[in-house]
Amino acid sequence: MKYFFILGARDPEMLEIMRVLSVRGHPFALATVRGRPVHSSEAYAATGVQGLIPKGHRIVFVECAVMGLLPDEVCDHHNEGDPGYGLPPERYMEGSSLGQVLALLGMEPTPEQRIIAAADHCLRYAYAGQCPGVDPTALADWRERSRAEARGITVEEMRGLIEAAMQTLREAPRIRIAGEEVAWFPGTMPEEIPEASARLGIPFCYARRENGRGKSGIMSAAPHVIRAWMRECGLTDVYGDPARGFAGGYL
Repeated sequence: MKYFFILGARDPEMLEIMRVLSVRGHPFALATVRGRPVHSSEAYAATGVQGLIPKGHRIVFVECAVMGLLPDEVCDHHNEGDPGYGLPPERYMEGSSLGQVLALLGMEPTPEQRIIAAADHCLRYAYAGQCPGVDPTALADWRERSRAEARGITVEEMRGLIEAAMQTLREAPRIRIAGEEVAWFPGTMPEEIPEASARLGIPFCYARRENGRGKSGIMSAAPHVIRAWMRECGLTDVYGDPARGFAGGYL
């Protein structure tokens, strides 16, 4: 089967998907807006792709949607109806986009690919040991290495940032959502708060400006907390997946 993959925003999981496709010789292109690769906030409103779509190939959308194109396959877990939406931690390979791409190509995941898939699909639960085949210590090592490389700092510096974020999270004010305590960040917060939250199992809620829009969200929370937040937040363009522990929306 000939596939042509159209890819959304680049992150560690998408970079691994790109590497796999390159090694296996499958053509792919990045989804674009105004001629440049999409960011995560616009991946489902892409207006084009980089390059030409080859004839005779099945089109696969990976964490994106392109205006005017209909995919033959979708590898995604962000929106209701996606193959991976709502899948629990123990099914993280089926749930993650990387796992879906590997399955489509008939490939077995490597240990590192399992870590990448679990980290992207349900980081908090992966740290809690709920993703079969993923060791939390190996996960922490990979996260520190990959995040340090992405930011151009040493692993030791990254560990220091994570430890500082963990302390900030422990001391943050709390609000109650669906009877549960959630840390609250109404403005600027350390960049590694999501990592700290996943490691400590402390959910947090935030509000900030993103691409000119007011945005609020919640991460690392239990399914019933996510459902309550999505129901009561009063925002527009609300998205999220209670099984994965996150949600967000815009003012």
